[in-house]
Amino acid sequence: MTISDNTAVTKRIDVNRRLTYGEMDTNFEQLSLVITDVETIENQLSNIDENIQELQDVIISLPSIIAGFGSPEGVVTAEIGSLFLNGSGGVGTTLYIKEAGTGNTGWGAK
Repeated sequence: MTISDNTAVTKRIDVNRRLTYGEMDTNFEQLSLVITDVETIENQLSNIDENIQELQDVIISLPSIIAGFGSPEGVVTAEIGSLFLNGSGGVGTTLYIKEAGTGNTGWGAK
């Protein structure tokens, strides 16, 4: 490289120059904003995870409509208020309602 090559000298100076305090402050402020944005996103994701878990807990505890064959008593676990449709039922044994109990007991034929 020769001294008369102004372009090369200018580029070399630009690459190797030191930042001013003002430029460093601006860079730190921008970096701080990025870090704050990342922390905000992490907090929002954490809140979404908590909301999903709460919704899953609610969905699990809702009554449901279930179909199968035979009596659900002692066989089918569900929440109180759930309905069981017996595909092999007859008069008085086609529809069951979970009226009491926990787990797989508390079904009443209707």
